[in-house]
Amino acid sequence: MGTHWAGEAATHRMGTLLTLDRAVTGQPVSFGAYLAPARTGGVLGATFEAPSPHWQPETLPLPSLGWLLGKGLALSDLRGTQVTGRWTGSRLSGLKAGPQPDGTWRLGGLGSKGFLLGPLLARELAGQLLASRGG
Repeated sequence: MGTHWAGEAATHRMGTLLTLDRAVTGQPVSFGAYLAPARTGGVLGATFEAPSPHWQPETLPLPSLGWLLGKGLALSDLRGTQVTGRWTGSRLSGLKAGPQPDGTWRLGGLGSKGFLLGPLLARELAGQLLASRGG
């Protein structure tokens, strides 16, 4: 959203995570979508909408819900599982990390690898920032 407010060019990809009343699998599984146990219940999610150069308000069109549930069925037996909630949002592609021409520092655009690489890259970025300040 910050990239949108700043009027910067970016690639946004919408996706949805459904919260489930129970864990369908004992371990996370992924192939086109992901299905995983959660602290309470489970989750089924994917990033699947067509890339867009602009941020758009979060929606979950009915055909997209059908696609996501179909991917979940391909991963495991969902019979008896109830959807208890959803989160829909946009992930940003196009990594921007380190010092920027305007003097700010940035870490963004990690796309689907944000949860995996975010903490590692943030630690590296913090080290670079401190080193640039003589710390």
